[in-house]
Amino acid sequence: MKIMDRWFDDMNYTIDKVLEACGKTSGISNPNMNYVNKILTNWHQEKTGDTGGGQSKSVPAAVIQKYYSYLRSRAENEAEERKREVYGKVPAIKEVEEQMKVCGMEISKLIISDRLDKEQQVKRLQNKIDDLTREKAVLLTDHDFELDYMDMHYQCGLCKDTGTNDDGGRCECYNLRTKEAELWQKKIAKS
Repeated sequence: MKIMDRWFDDMNYTIDKVLEACGKTSGISNPNMNYVNKILTNWHQEKTGDTGGGQSKSVPAAVIQKYYSYLRSRAENEAEERKREVYGKVPAIKEVEEQMKVCGMEISKLIISDRLDKEQQVKRLQNKIDDLTREKAVLLTDHDFELDYMDMHYQCGLCKDTGTNDDGGRCECYNLRTKEAELWQKKIAKS
């Protein structure tokens, strides 16, 4: 296949790197060769600095990726702060979430078990999780919290602050994040 020859000959990728790109297709509904090619092409462009326009020459791809990582980490920390706040004000929510977690673990055990009634038990546990989810929603709203208050709040909901869309290409936020990364890099350099 010409496309694979390009990966190995022109881009000098190893089989491990190609397999890593293939691994990125897990979780998408219709993975295909074009998706893998797009990932490898983007990696190659970032590595060589040939971005096809749009990326500032003063901001290396590694800095942009560090900035995306910083954004994800910040969103994670903020979500944890909000969880602590909610748990402090409404301890019952933490108990509900723990019950949901236990139900999830029980479902996992049932799925790999050889119990004859496992489908019924899984359904029962899923119904219990649904009930607990509704209970959590009521508790949140009764205490003036938005339903998604404890969730991660990304700068970009499309790529979840990764810079990569579902097709393996650059997200539409990439140019904006590049400009932000440049300012972020300068701010860090001054510190």
